[in-house]
Amino acid sequence: MKLRIFSLATILILFASINTAENIQIKSLKVYPKNTEIGFPIIDLSNNAQNILTIEFDIKTDFEPQLNIIFKYCDENWRPYDNIFLRNETKNTAYNLSFTKLPMRMNEADYHYKGMFPNKDVSFPFSGKWMFFIVDPYDENTIYASGRFYAVQSRVTLTASLKKYFLSGNASSSLPEDRSYFTKINFSLPDEFPQTIFPFEISHIEIIKNQEISNPVIINRTDNLETRYCEWVGANDFSFFATDIQPGNEYRQTNLMDNNRFSYPVTNAQLDEIETSRFYIKGKKDNGGGYYLMNYNNNYAEYLKVNFSIQLPYDFDKRIFLVGSFNNWQILPEYEMTRDNNAIYRKQIELKRGVYDYQYVVADFNGKNLSEQNWIYLEGNFWETRNVLHIFLYHDNSNLGGYSEIIGYLEILSDNIWID
Repeated sequence: MKLRIFSLATILILFASINTAENIQIKSLKVYPKNTEIGFPIIDLSNNAQNILTIEFDIKTDFEPQLNIIFKYCDENWRPYDNIFLRNETKNTAYNLSFTKLPMRMNEADYHYKGMFPNKDVSFPFSGKWMFFIVDPYDENTIYASGRFYAVQSRVTLTASLKKYFLSGNASSSLPEDRSYFTKINFSLPDEFPQTIFPFEISHIEIIKNQEISNPVIINRTDNLETRYCEWVGANDFSFFATDIQPGNEYRQTNLMDNNRFSYPVTNAQLDEIETSRFYIKGKKDNGGGYYLMNYNNNYAEYLKVNFSIQLPYDFDKRIFLVGSFNNWQILPEYEMTRDNNAIYRKQIELKRGVYDYQYVVADFNGKNLSEQNWIYLEGNFWETRNVLHIFLYHDNSNLGGYSEIIGYLEILSDNIWID
């Protein structure tokens, strides 16, 4: 009889585990550097004051969750390396995550997680791009969510400058879409052992504006294009150039913190409800592409169904996508807006109470691929816009089977180093 009772208990535990796996939903996933919730997801491995990464999210589940987080080193295209030397197997997993129960009135989520890395279980031994995967502890192939961040250790000092540039080459142009940055990045390679880096191992420069990680500017060492090129004469000195980075506009912003003005469960992103083009209107100060949320212990830190609406002329016939800090600045099919009979484009999404940067992007979508992306068509393009540029220098390291590492990093503000 005891054996039968034990077997029944075992079956119930297994059944609960299966249901837990099937019903877990990760919400409001954030990754940011220590004490900077709206900050770019990067940590400096060589700076003790900036080497902590925070991962935070809510969980909707029918049972108390059991989850692990696995960290993987990636190549320049965010593909995890399948290389035993780069897997960091003894220090790549956070086990037995601890969760906080959310307030009872919260219907859209049940638990909250907040963790800081590296720690006793996790380290980041390589400089470059990293991904983390929130997984089932009994089956790491069951992935509930993932995120991206940079862990860097600079070995090369970068310098950069910006100046006003006209894409058409016409200095008298008054067209907003003609405005661009002339961006120049300089560096010299060290030539003393053990810091020796061979010039032909330099791969490329990556520039990310604000937090648009999915929309980088890449300048290859071998590029010789009109808009992107590299100057190198075979010595240790390099200059990389890009002339097609448009400043854009300050992002739009929705502030959902006030539960009286933005009531539960359905609300509008703006009190005026319907927005219009800002092509000739300079925007107000934004969060640099980031966002922050109401404290998870607050009884009003709830999820809202938020309506975004923009009205355009009746003869406007392009496809519009809602893009913002809430979807990592990605143009995604599920965020395409729908046009009604009044030429108003609408999209409703679920957001937790917080403050979010966003904008509207024009693009073509054929059911599989996006093309003809235009980030300024509805937003405008102003040299006065305050942008943060994150600049990364990549090196093709031939050790450990070969990998792409970041050996130089620089963050610059467009309004701090402006050169006319």
